[in-house]
Amino acid sequence: MNTHHHALNVARGFLCAAALTCAAAGASAQTVSSIDVSRALASNSVISSRHAFAVDANEAARRLEQARRRREQGALPQPGEQALSTEPGLVNHRYWRRQEKLRHLVEQALRRSNETHRSSTAPTRKTRHARR
Repeated sequence: MNTHHHALNVARGFLCAAALTCAAAGASAQTVSSIDVSRALASNSVISSRHAFAVDANEAARRLEQARRRREQGALPQPGEQALSTEPGLVNHRYWRRQEKLRHLVEQALRRSNETHRSSTAPTRKTRHARR
């Protein structure tokens, strides 16, 4: 019975030591990552911000063009979107649901493109101070 309690105490000691080691490793990893983030933010300059705005604006314009092209190519009814009628050219709810999704994609892309354009043309903090 005495050896059983001794084995339990040793096991608990190892578990506590392992837990403390993991906690210490996690704390040092958090410190390192927060330092890296601080350095990265501190090194952010006007030039890199302008480059980031340009890349973001170009990507937004590319996605807008892609969404418009998809809507244009999806204007014709696809199989299963024709209404069951004797009149040619009638479409069913599937066609209109797909058209609504395409329209929504174009609206989102246009909104994003406008936001990036406004952000890229807004004066930066250094520019505002230089004008005073």
